[in-house]
Amino acid sequence: MGQSKTTNAATPTGPGVEYFASTVNPAASNVANAEFTPYGGQFAPGLSDYSTQAAGMYGQAGAAGSYTPADWNALTQQNMSAYTQNVMDPTLALMDRERQKQMVGEQANIIGSGAFDSSRRGVFEGESSAAYGLGRDKMVADLMRQGYNEAQAATMSQFGAQQGALGQGAAGLAGIGQMQQGLQAADLAGQYGEFMRQYEDPYKKLGALTGASAAAPTGRTTTETYKPGLFDYIKAGAQAASG
Repeated sequence: MGQSKTTNAATPTGPGVEYFASTVNPAASNVANAEFTPYGGQFAPGLSDYSTQAAGMYGQAGAAGSYTPADWNALTQQNMSAYTQNVMDPTLALMDRERQKQMVGEQANIIGSGAFDSSRRGVFEGESSAAYGLGRDKMVADLMRQGYNEAQAATMSQFGAQQGALGQGAAGLAGIGQMQQGLQAADLAGQYGEFMRQYEDPYKKLGALTGASAAAPTGRTTTETYKPGLFDYIKAGAQAASG
């Protein structure tokens, strides 16, 4: 108790201290106090118009594959009408012309031979016409059966071709849509990257300032403080008395 005491205090000085106080600390305060800025752009591309069209065409292709019986019958009748006009009618017309020629020949033979009276002639012509009718009916039945089979095959081929064409068109549009969406996604990624670059720029600059502050030379100023004790006061009193 009453002893003297000396205290030494070292205070940093130099350009580094001044640079930190005037430049680094204000910059750090600005960064710390800055408001957060959210990204306001689009993260993912929207559905391409080509993709939308492709989806519609895929739907049409599915509808073409799930045709109704009424649609099937209507198209089959169209194909059957074309077959009748192009195949059956010309065939039966040719058959009828050949029958007319045959009848003329038969009548000439009957008249030339004189072997038939009118009653027997009528019976012969009736039998000949009946035989021709049976043959013609069989021909019609065969042609109708063949025509129906061909019409059914044509209908199936037409529906299949329609479905295939829609599917191919939809696949092409879907491919274009994917390429377009890929380009849009790359563009959005670039925009987001630029936003992040701008967002991180203040922190990079602050890091550069902090590095420069750390590399700046600094010194220390030492301050010595002396606190007198009891003996110092006694000594001072004795000196004053002797004087």
